[in-house]
Amino acid sequence: MARAGKDKYTLGQIAFMAKSKIGLVAKVSLGFFFMAAVLFLPAGTILWPEAWLFIFVMLAYAAVAITWGRKNSPRVIEERAKFKIPKKAWDKAMMAVMSIAIITIFAIAGYDSMNLGLSKMPLPLKVLGFVGLALGLNLNLLVIKENAYLSRIVQKKEGHKVVTTGPYSAVRHPLYAASIIIFLSSAFALGSFYALLPGAITAIALITRTELDDKALKKELPGYKEYSKKVKWKLVPGIW
Repeated sequence: MARAGKDKYTLGQIAFMAKSKIGLVAKVSLGFFFMAAVLFLPAGTILWPEAWLFIFVMLAYAAVAITWGRKNSPRVIEERAKFKIPKKAWDKAMMAVMSIAIITIFAIAGYDSMNLGLSKMPLPLKVLGFVGLALGLNLNLLVIKENAYLSRIVQKKEGHKVVTTGPYSAVRHPLYAASIIIFLSSAFALGSFYALLPGAITAIALITRTELDDKALKKELPGYKEYSKKVKWKLVPGIW
């Protein structure tokens, strides 16, 4: 049997797509439950407006990215949802550092904002944090839309080609730039100056990964050297 219309699928294909969709939703849901736990358990309360707003913003982004991605670029969405251990030793180290630092951002923000209260971050800085978060997520979405070869780990895929359009016309690693904005903004949005420390560690790890990834791409990806001569900046136009 097949579905009527332009696209025809067998029952097996329909079942596979349904299973894939359910699996993706389950992974995203688990991720958000984990995020909520890391935020609220150290806080000792769920009465934390900034955290709820933060989760809502992240959920809204995830809904938009997944909805668009499954329709236009399902390979990217499925690839981003996979957990893979990097093959390169330096990528393993960077991923470990970033994972621990990101979790620490949330845990410290929770403990600080609701228990210690040492930060006393003014409201304008919190608002600025949410503005930065929105900008970072928007850039992240633009990268997803532009690059069909995105992966959580540094790897060259079959048929991998250099992407030069969209944000890649301004910097060579816009995904890393977006991530740095997101994690630093998260500390402000959640109202904790102390969370900026693991946020800075995440940023340093991403800058280091940018440099190492750039060198690997020059060696492994045909056309990347030529692209790097045209687009000189790695993360910030006019700076680096």
